[in-house]
Amino acid sequence: MKKGISVIIPNYNGGRIFPKCLEMIGQQDYGAETQLIIIDSGSTDGTVELAERAGAFLRRIDKIHFHHANTRNEAVFLADFDNIIFTVQDAIPCSKSWLSELERSLCETDVAAVYTDQIPHDDATPYSRFEIESISKARAGKQKIQQIESLEVFKEMPYDETYRSMDLDNVCAIYKKELLVNIPFPELDFAEDMAWTLKNMLLGYKVLYQPDIEVKHSHNRSPEYAFNRKVINSLWCAKIMNRVENDMSFLTTGNLMVLAGVLGRFVNRLGADILGGREPLDIHSKKSSQVISTIRKKYSLRNRAKSFLIN
Repeated sequence: MKKGISVIIPNYNGGRIFPKCLEMIGQQDYGAETQLIIIDSGSTDGTVELAERAGAFLRRIDKIHFHHANTRNEAVFLADFDNIIFTVQDAIPCSKSWLSELERSLCETDVAAVYTDQIPHDDATPYSRFEIESISKARAGKQKIQQIESLEVFKEMPYDETYRSMDLDNVCAIYKKELLVNIPFPELDFAEDMAWTLKNMLLGYKVLYQPDIEVKHSHNRSPEYAFNRKVINSLWCAKIMNRVENDMSFLTTGNLMVLAGVLGRFVNRLGADILGGREPLDIHSKKSSQVISTIRKKYSLRNRAKSFLIN
């Protein structure tokens, strides 16, 4: 392996942000060699041509063959250099020293991987901005080395502490290629980065969160979408940590998406029933706290859960 950095970006119709991502990568003040690898899943919006003009090595795959873990694992073997950065098509490095700072953080701290902070795009909606800033706040905004003392200690850790200990984000992360070759991303449909972290930390490796390095990244999506995604994220992470009760272990990502939608509709029906069907349930109205109080009084927790699961 050679000294340098290979930057790998999965892409599908990267849109208006992708050119800015490529531009900032091309403007990096970095002393060694770099390689840009784009794994494209059938883009039709001109982003393939943009990648080629930027000098990227382009690997085309069929959209149906894209897999968060497997596609990244295969891309590792296209990398020429000893350090690999995984990022995404809508993440823009915030400085021209992005590459050198990532490399320095990885090499000087004796860790298996380093991930960065994220800040919202300039056009982020209030909710999108809130979502990204909440993640940063939860990570406490300071450099942190994550490690696990032993499997026994890990098993005794509370859920929240366990979740934070295995945090890692392929929105922007740098890895040692040798480790990715020897320990590829686990073949999961979701949270392959966090599963990789846990597996490596249980083998004695460490991961660094470095908030001094930033990328712009956010999505202008609805709170409903964010809720659905958090439901899926919660169960996948619980599965990775082996913290799922036996009677919930059969749930798939598709099941969770359906359940999240059903939950929203069920709550609205329940609210309308309590209000006598006179008006729709408005979560922003002054009546919302009264509705919640009425639900708790009228239906026991057992009955609420039973009715939801039967539906």
